[in-house]
Amino acid sequence: NNMSQTEEYFQYRVKLNPAGMLVGQNFITDKVVSQVKLADGTTQAVTWYQFRVPITDYESNPGGIQDFKAIRFMRMFMTNFADTATLRFATLQLVRGEWRAYNQEGSLQKVIADPAITTPVIDNATLDVQAVNIEENGNRTPIPYVVPPGIQRQRNYNNLKTNTRLNEQSLSLYVQKLPDGYSKAAYKTFYNDLRSYKKLQVFVHAEGDQLVDNDLSAFIRLGVDYQDNYYEYEIPLKITMPGTRDPGAIWPAQNEIDLELALLTRAKLARDKAKRTDPDLLSRAFVYIENGKKVTIKGQPDLSRLRTIMLGVRNPLKTSPLDDGLDKTGTVWYDELRLTDFDQRGGWAASGRFNAKLADFADLTVSGTKSTVGFGSLDSKVSDRSRSDNQLLDVAANVELGKFLPEKAGVHIPAYVNVSTQKGTPQYDPASGDIELKDRLAAAESEKERNDIKNVAEDYTIRKSFNLTNVHKTKTDPAAESHVWDVENLSASYAYTEYQHRDYVTEMDMQATYRFALAYNYSNQPKYYSPFEKVIKSNMLTLFKEFNFSLLPSRLNFSINYDRFYSENTLRSVPNAADGIPISSIATTYNKNFNITRVYGIGWNLSKSLQMDIDATNLAVIDEPADRIGGLKPNILWDNIFRLGRTTNYSHTLNFNYTTPINKIPYMDWTTAIVRYSTHFNWQSQPEFSIRNAGYDVGNSIQNARTIQVNPTLNFITLYNKFPFVRKANDPNNKNKSGFWVGLLTSLKSISGTYTRTEGTFLPGYLPITNVFGQDFDYGAPGLGFVLGSQADLRAKAVANGWLSQDSLQNQLYVKTYNEDIRLKGTIEPIKDLRIELIAFRAQDRNFQTNYKYTGVSNGSSGFEELSAVTTGNYSVSFISLATAFSKESGINNVSTVFKEFLDNRLIVAQRLAANNPNSVGVDSTGFPNGYGANSQDVLVTSFLAAYTGKKASKHSLSQFPSIPIPNWQLNYSGLSRIAFLANFFDSFDIRHGYRSSYNVNGYTTLLQNHGTSGIVKDIDGDFLPFYQFSQVTIFEQFVPLFGMDVRFKNSMTANFEYRKSRTLSLSLLNSQLAQQTEDIVVLGFGYRTNKFRFPFGLFKSKKNSNDVNFKLDVAIRDNKTLIYRADVESAEVSSGAKNITLRPAIDYVINQRFNLNLFYDSNITKPYTSQSFNTSFTNFGINLKLLLQ
Repeated sequence: NNMSQTEEYFQYRVKLNPAGMLVGQNFITDKVVSQVKLADGTTQAVTWYQFRVPITDYESNPGGIQDFKAIRFMRMFMTNFADTATLRFATLQLVRGEWRAYNQEGSLQKVIADPAITTPVIDNATLDVQAVNIEENGNRTPIPYVVPPGIQRQRNYNNLKTNTRLNEQSLSLYVQKLPDGYSKAAYKTFYNDLRSYKKLQVFVHAEGDQLVDNDLSAFIRLGVDYQDNYYEYEIPLKITMPGTRDPGAIWPAQNEIDLELALLTRAKLARDKAKRTDPDLLSRAFVYIENGKKVTIKGQPDLSRLRTIMLGVRNPLKTSPLDDGLDKTGTVWYDELRLTDFDQRGGWAASGRFNAKLADFADLTVSGTKSTVGFGSLDSKVSDRSRSDNQLLDVAANVELGKFLPEKAGVHIPAYVNVSTQKGTPQYDPASGDIELKDRLAAAESEKERNDIKNVAEDYTIRKSFNLTNVHKTKTDPAAESHVWDVENLSASYAYTEYQHRDYVTEMDMQATYRFALAYNYSNQPKYYSPFEKVIKSNMLTLFKEFNFSLLPSRLNFSINYDRFYSENTLRSVPNAADGIPISSIATTYNKNFNITRVYGIGWNLSKSLQMDIDATNLAVIDEPADRIGGLKPNILWDNIFRLGRTTNYSHTLNFNYTTPINKIPYMDWTTAIVRYSTHFNWQSQPEFSIRNAGYDVGNSIQNARTIQVNPTLNFITLYNKFPFVRKANDPNNKNKSGFWVGLLTSLKSISGTYTRTEGTFLPGYLPITNVFGQDFDYGAPGLGFVLGSQADLRAKAVANGWLSQDSLQNQLYVKTYNEDIRLKGTIEPIKDLRIELIAFRAQDRNFQTNYKYTGVSNGSSGFEELSAVTTGNYSVSFISLATAFSKESGINNVSTVFKEFLDNRLIVAQRLAANNPNSVGVDSTGFPNGYGANSQDVLVTSFLAAYTGKKASKHSLSQFPSIPIPNWQLNYSGLSRIAFLANFFDSFDIRHGYRSSYNVNGYTTLLQNHGTSGIVKDIDGDFLPFYQFSQVTIFEQFVPLFGMDVRFKNSMTANFEYRKSRTLSLSLLNSQLAQQTEDIVVLGFGYRTNKFRFPFGLFKSKKNSNDVNFKLDVAIRDNKTLIYRADVESAEVSSGAKNITLRPAIDYVINQRFNLNLFYDSNITKPYTSQSFNTSFTNFGINLKLLLQ
């Protein structure tokens, strides 16, 4: 039972008094009497009893325990003994059995009685299901257990030292007082398909003190369930006399169940034939006898999908004076339940293909396949082989119909035609999976019935398709000019596909797809006009001199696509297999989808520096009448087609790219600036349900977005070269030493930047539709500004003009988005070979959303209100926290002076904040100003930034969003190899250093209870609520690397060294906890490549090779640690981290062009800082031989 304060358990009682120690009583299933020699030399008979206690036969269940799902303990106790007693257990175990007694609960509905007993009752017979085996019951009395004739015990391959055998055992059914005409049985689940076998066999043994031959019979049931859908096969039993030890007498041949499975299907065919005159026969047991073999069938069993198997004992109903009609008690054994005689009928398959090229205008392909029942691959199981005759025929042709027209017409009409048929005739009747279709057809009474059965059983599919793809005309004169009106700009495509299918479940499945596309595409090189080019001669007026424009667009495109899908599906109401033909049909269902897509595009180079692109897409739906098209419905359909359907989605994009002429201004040729403006507009239709129901009008939705991008570049080299002294200093022939100072003066080489701003608005509940360019001319909505990307708030205008829905079901949110990204990059080269790149950035995004809906007019308001308005966003800016990058923790408690300073800064910052807020009066019990406690967000963030940037809290900005990005840098110096002394040893010697740091605020949000103000409303801790609230701020810092060098020696040896350092500081504002993650990495690498390698040992010691050999050695030492600091606690806790060392030497040797040999070694050692994981060490080594097969 479960160990708890309440006693809940199942209780079983076994009586150990001598009078009850009999086999068949008191849970005793067997006993063994052995003669045992005692210590005093005498011999005594010792009896061992075998008890089998079914867990379901409990005497009581104190505590009301319900099931056996959570049994954890077992206890045994003895009561009512007058003297000391000793019990010895040879084995005490729980035994699991797959076979279970049927109707153990005594249900009247589950009683197995002879069909002649019209009103069966609950019998009082008992059934004991157990196992008997050679090891435990080999000396059983009165009849020992023996292995059936011809059966050998299997070898125990788990014990290879001795020649042992597995314990052979059988199922034993012991029945007591089984009434005349009644049966008892055991069952188990049996998921199987028996169609690949011919026979089912079982050895059966029967015994009983008062039994004679034929007093009992054995039966086996195979079916989908136990009572209503099954096959049953029954044989009379020969009784084995007590004292017999002969296997042939214990397992007599007369008792063996040797069931031909085809006998069951013949019984079903006979039953189905008889059912024509007796429609109720399906619900009753039907007895079929063939050559003295008795088969009973009820319902619709199916050997292809068996779910249960039952083995039982029956007391046959008295039908002759030789039967005494009394209750019977006996034991029946079942052994070696097996399937034999595979169905080894084979099949064949063939395939063929014919290709023909018909001159230069057509290709014809004909292919086909045929396979029969029983075909399968060599390694497939018998049950996996094909169970149907399949045939496929496919005919396809590609034809260039334009070849039938004169060549000078230049017309291309590519056509494709395809017809494919596929038919599968199953081996078995789909309505009854174990009856072969040929037997079902043979049993049909008329030719019409045979044709109907075959038509329903076949799986038939036909596919047809016809395509005209890209029908167009090409120019026959390559020198001819292109014009807007040329017919060559037009192209058309058409595609038709039809699919028809039928099978046992589907009476008819028809799908048809129609596609038609008409496209117009014109493109041409733009022609520019420069009106002032010949008028203005001065270079000072280049800006005006090079002014140009183009009158015509360089690209025009339009396309319209019709896409229609139509299907009809009729399913069969499939009856039981013996219900006969015809099978009724279920009402046909229809599926229709008719879409029209229109695409427009204009590309116009307004000038050489200004380009414009406009692209628009309109999606529409053709609303078709319901059901099959007929009567007046085609007219309705064509009317909708000519109206171009009902628009469901419209969108357009507008892009401007402008290269500003700032470089045309005198003395400004060292600057460039590119401006890009793009806008997007989308109109989305409301749901169809709202359109078709007059009581609903949730409205459409509109959305726009615009992106403004500016890319300025300042090339200072071009500016410096305008000065003579700079040009002179940079002259290679100049030997004046002033070049060094000029280099310092002109060290800033370039500055470039990118400014990107993206904004968008989403407005739901929008009632107007779209006519042209997103505009509804009836409403004058939404206005040219909105469709061109204006972010002015449209709601007030929309309410005033009645553009917004007042439906209460309109719950979509009004959304405004804003994203800004600023990135700056500068290049400094103060001396030769020294390059410094400065990088700064700032990125922020905001998302405002509110449920803007109609709530009713009151006090002269419009009735529309903002509900649950909230703003969310993220913020990131380049940063410098270098002042504390090398701070160290001290002692075993990892005390940090920086964190201590952070804690001390809180009071200073709180006092500054309180001084700026007139609502903060006095101090609290901790000494902090009222409204600005130690854990206030405003206090924590500013204190954190001041401490970890090394600044004073009294002077640091109180803003939680630093607005000015601070540059990071990357430094590279490659000039050491130019030093004369080092040049003798090195081909190159590069030094690297880099620093990156950023401050990040992730997921900030406005507070609903703040109502757009800060410093007034307080939280439950008494702190003023900030305008923006966020859960965490992070400082991410990296040295990439702190110091690094790459060296190449004169002797082809290479080496590299790198020391990287990183730190991540994450301040949680929910619990005032700081997580500090640091990582230090040292990487050392050596390499050597040579083509003069000689083996130092072996047969190849004296052989020189000219192939490449590459030696590599990489060593990495990594130390990462995560410390957790808590507010008002100076010590830190190590939460994770480890020290790691990796060593990776490797040798690559190119043997020849095809073989490559690689020797490698990889050692990885990790020592964690915490006890949550163990020290680990991994070593991999080996040899790879690569063969290139090319």
